[in-house]
Amino acid sequence: IIGTAMAVAGGAEVEDLGEEFRRGDAPADAGRHGVKLVIHVGCLDEVARRIATLIEHDSMGPGDIGVLVPTNRMVNQVVARLKADGLDVQELDRYDGRPTQRVKVGTYHRGKGLEFKAVFLPGLSKGVYPRPPRDTDSVDEAAEANDLALSQLFVAMTRARDLLVLLYDGDISEALAGGLDRFEREST
Repeated sequence: IIGTAMAVAGGAEVEDLGEEFRRGDAPADAGRHGVKLVIHVGCLDEVARRIATLIEHDSMGPGDIGVLVPTNRMVNQVVARLKADGLDVQELDRYDGRPTQRVKVGTYHRGKGLEFKAVFLPGLSKGVYPRPPRDTDSVDEAAEANDLALSQLFVAMTRARDLLVLLYDGDISEALAGGLDRFEREST
């Protein structure tokens, strides 16, 4: 997972405690191997279906699963969709860190510092992610927003321990081009 996240967002510059570097310049190893990376054409219906399957067949508890998205608006959409399928959901902005048997849903930013056996990242479609620049954005503002989006995607991808599933509708975001060869492609 860390290698794939580096392939996708490793070239971005990072500023950490006043030090600037490129994420890909530092060697990274999570010490674990054999995780499953899946890229899937699908929407929130597919997320709900796959979560239910994981819980039912793979002995994974709901509390071991995270669904991370870039915006609060998308958090609300995911929560509503999963609840409609009868899944018990815990929003990360209301999560105190104690283990629960609820699927965790939050923004990429809220997922920072957490780890899940399985992570779903829906909404990674071309023209949707990263957010297209606004008409009022300068070239520098658009580039900064894009860099921030990639950095947050890196954080979201590295929250997965055993399974990482990226989902998109239509065409996949160009931001993922660097890591596509590392994923198993699936479609319904």
